[in-house]
Amino acid sequence: MLSDRLKNKLLWGSFVLAVVWRLVSPWSQQQEVVAGDLDEGTFYEYLAFGLLGLTFLIAGWIAHRYAPTPASWAFSMFAAYSAVHWGGPLATDASGWFVYFLLSGVVAEALFLHFALIYPEPLAAARGRLVWRVLYGAVGVAALLTVAVLAIGGSLTSVGLIVNHTLLPNLFALTGLVLLIVRFVRATPEERSATGLRLAFWAMVLGTAPYLIVTVASALGIEPPGGAQVYNFFFLLIPIGLCAAVIRDHRSRAP
Repeated sequence: MLSDRLKNKLLWGSFVLAVVWRLVSPWSQQQEVVAGDLDEGTFYEYLAFGLLGLTFLIAGWIAHRYAPTPASWAFSMFAAYSAVHWGGPLATDASGWFVYFLLSGVVAEALFLHFALIYPEPLAAARGRLVWRVLYGAVGVAALLTVAVLAIGGSLTSVGLIVNHTLLPNLFALTGLVLLIVRFVRATPEERSATGLRLAFWAMVLGTAPYLIVTVASALGIEPPGGAQVYNFFFLLIPIGLCAAVIRDHRSRAP
C-alpha cells in the first residue's frame, strides 16, 4: 500500500505533468486555428477536446480538495492523465505518439478501472483478484502483440495504435464501466443516493451513449444531426458527474 505522503506526491506530480503537457504540446491544430484553416465540424471538435481536458483537471483538483478519500485519489489521478490525453502528443514522430498512447490510454484507463474497483466500497477480495488476473492476462497478450508487431517490421506508432490506444484502454474502460453499472443495479435507492452512485452511473451513461450512438450511425452511413463532432461535448458530463459523486460519498460518511 502506498503511504498518503507518496500518494499526494504522485497526484500533484501528475497534475503538474498534465498542465505542462497542455502548455507545451505542439499540436498541428494550433497552427490551423491561427491560420483560420478550420471547418465548422473540426472547430467544435477541438473546442470540445480543449474544454474536456480543462474540465478533467479542475474536477480532479476539486475532488482531491473536498473529498480526501482513496476513491477520490483514484479519480483525481485518472482525471490528470485524461487531461494529458486531451492535450495531444508532445511530438508527432513515432516515439512521441507511443508515449502519448501509453500515458493517455493505458495509464488513464487503468486508473479509471482502479477507481471502479474501490468506489464506493472496495470490491470483495476474491472478485478483485479475478478481475486483475484477467487484466494481467490482457497485458500479457498486449506484450506479445507488441513483440509480434515489432518483429514483422512494424513501427512504434503501429504498436501504440494496436496495443496502447485500442486493446488495453478499451478493455480497462469497459471493465470499469461494467463494474459501475453492476454496483448501481445491486445498490438500493438509498445507497445510490447517499454514495453518489446515481450521479456516477448517469454521468457515464449520458457521457458515453451519444458518442457510441453517433459512431454506430456513422459506420452505417447515417449522418447525425449537427455533425458527429458536436456530440463530443457530452463527454464533459463524465468528469463533472464523477467529481460530484465522490464528494457526495465522502460527505455521506462524514461524522
